[in-house]
Amino acid sequence: FKNFLTVGDKFVITSLLNFETQGYYSFISNYGSLIARMLFAPIEESTRITVNTFFKSNKDKRSDFLLFQGCVSNVLKIYVYLLTLLIIFAPLNTNFLLSLVFKNFITDSLVITFKWYWVYLLFLACNGILEALYQSLFASKEMVNKYSAFMLMNSIMFLTTLTVFISKFDLGLQGLIWGNMINMSFRIGYCFYYVIQFIKFKENSLKVHFDVGFASYVPFLTAAGMLTLFQYLYFHGEVQSFRQFIISGVCGIFLVLIAVVAEYQAKKKKPKND
Repeated sequence: FKNFLTVGDKFVITSLLNFETQGYYSFISNYGSLIARMLFAPIEESTRITVNTFFKSNKDKRSDFLLFQGCVSNVLKIYVYLLTLLIIFAPLNTNFLLSLVFKNFITDSLVITFKWYWVYLLFLACNGILEALYQSLFASKEMVNKYSAFMLMNSIMFLTTLTVFISKFDLGLQGLIWGNMINMSFRIGYCFYYVIQFIKFKENSLKVHFDVGFASYVPFLTAAGMLTLFQYLYFHGEVQSFRQFIISGVCGIFLVLIAVVAEYQAKKKKPKND
């Protein structure tokens, strides 16, 4: 079922979309997924391996849970920074960059679809890391069977949603991406629920508070929101020239510097024996 959810969209577009649209989707998914494969796949795999080592024994160890907390905190940090930068700057600069690299291939439809694909990558990344955590924490036969049943229902819903979006509402590639986003949302919700239940159980049994430092991201996310508003107002929705691209790049560097300063301040406040 997971394999169907991963490659099932290819069967749908072959049946419901014309050859030109199929080519566009192949182009978008191949280039767009490069980011997911290069940035997020290694993090998911290392997280899966690392978390597996924490809870091999049946004994509740405070030290293992604290190591797990540190692992989740570090992964969250990477995802908050990378995904925020991706969502802010990728859609904004898509039209300009595509027009430079693929002058004879660019169309308005392709640009719009690419912008939606960046948003889809947010769902894809969150689903990947949560599934990695879920599979590391829950290996019992009961949980595996429960997850398989969920994937079966999600597969049926996924196929139905894509068929309705493409055949009934004629949404084309955007309908395909929206269907994938809905599919990922349910998978994210399922894994998130059980991971949170595991954390709450460990908190109660070990009398330890699970804290990954959400408050430390407030300055960065506030600055990110303000920069996003500034850019969309100043560029009227998207970057259209090299000068605007440079200004957007400076905004990105400024946001990275804010992240570096925030991490430096957080490290100074952290107890030395922590």
